[in-house]
Formats: sequence, structure tokens, C-alpha cells
Amino acid sequence: MIIPRPRDAVCFDGPLWAGCPREGALTGKSLAAHRVPVGQAPCGEPRLVAALPAVRVVERPRRSHRRHLSVLNIVLTNVSGSLPASLSRTNLTSVDLFGNKLTGTIPWSLQRLPSYASEKYMIEFTVGNNRVTGDASFLFGRHKTIGVIHLANNKLRFNLTGVEIPEQLRFLNLSHNRIYGGVPASLRESKLVSLDLSYNMLCGEIPTGGQMAEFKAAAYEHNKCMCGEPLPLCAHGF
Repeated sequence: MIIPRPRDAVCFDGPLWAGCPREGALTGKSLAAHRVPVGQAPCGEPRLVAALPAVRVVERPRRSHRRHLSVLNIVLTNVSGSLPASLSRTNLTSVDLFGNKLTGTIPWSLQRLPSYASEKYMIEFTVGNNRVTGDASFLFGRHKTIGVIHLANNKLRFNLTGVEIPEQLRFLNLSHNRIYGGVPASLRESKLVSLDLSYNMLCGEIPTGGQMAEFKAAAYEHNKCMCGEPLPLCAHGF
């Protein structure tokens, strides 16, 4: 059973694996807006371990269970602290930590996830609306197999210029950060259907051609000194 404490950290009041046989596992739980999905989760492949600093697990799952972790969904809670590097020792294919109080950096060790090694498809990586800092450029790369990257409303700071957009990426939101440099030319060949780079420190001329025609001015607004279609034309010298 999970009992949320309003205005405090969410904690587990009872074994995480209650109701499962000795060798079984939990198949679907999440902490979303301090609520637990209705109904009982059947036993089988584990899909969520809320192993974050502000979450107290009374009975921790075995290491063998953690290796099978594939979905982590902790949304709109008061969870705080930093992302644990141990997440790299899981089989995560979906991470949604939107709207919490997470701080610190995104662990570079997440590059070792099977999904980032192109062994399986990473559905999404969402840490939007937190207080995360540092460099998140390692999440990108032409051959990274990921569909959604949502890092908006944090304090991330890195150079976007040379970033390669993953071939399978469809949704990218980096708005409201401290990202600098220019719009990467790799966006031309991307398959993105949604882009938001607004409210950063980007500068320079927006690339043209290919997929760039799909993105409206709102995707680039409120940056340092960006110009070119669909924004106003660049002054001489850019």
C-alpha cells in the first residue's frame, strides 16, 4: 500500500512486493499526483521501483528484480533529490518524472542503458518541470533509439550546436533552460513532429530545408539572438 503525505515526500507503507509470490514481481505501479492506480497489479515482470532519495521503500526489491525494471513513472509528486546512477543497471524503456522537485544532474551512466546502446527502443525520457542542472547532451546521438525527450523547465546548460538528433526522435522539448549555442543542423534530417527550444540562450541563424519547414516561430522565441525563417531575417554579418 502507498500512502502519500501531502506537502511531504511520498513513502511506501508496506512491502513493495506485497501479494506477489517469493519469486514474483510487480508489473505496474506509479506515483502520479500522489495517487495509486485503482486495482491490483498482477505479479510478473517488475516495471517500477521508486528508488529515489525522497522515497522510502520499506522492503527493497532484489537486485534481480531491479534488472528487469522497464517503466519508471513518478509524476507530479513532492519527490526530491537527484536521479540515482543505479538506474543504469535496469532495463528502462520509459522514464517519466515530470513535475517533481528533482535536483542535481542527469547521470552520465544512463548511457549504459540497453535502450541507449541501441539494443531496444527507448519510448521516452521525461524530467520536465524539475530543478535539474548540468549537461544533458549525452541523451542525443544519431543512433540513439528514443522517441521522446522532454527536459523543459529545468536549469540545464550545454551547447546545442553540434548535437545530433536521434533518427527515431519525434518529440523534443528543451524550453525554459539555459542552453546555448545554435540550432543544430541535424534538425533538417530529423523526423521530429514537435519541437520547442524557446526561452533559452540560443543564438545565430536557424537552419533551413528538410524538416525545418514544419516548425513555427514559437519553437524558437525568447532566445538570446536567433534569427532567420520563421523568425525575422538575420542582419548582415550572421
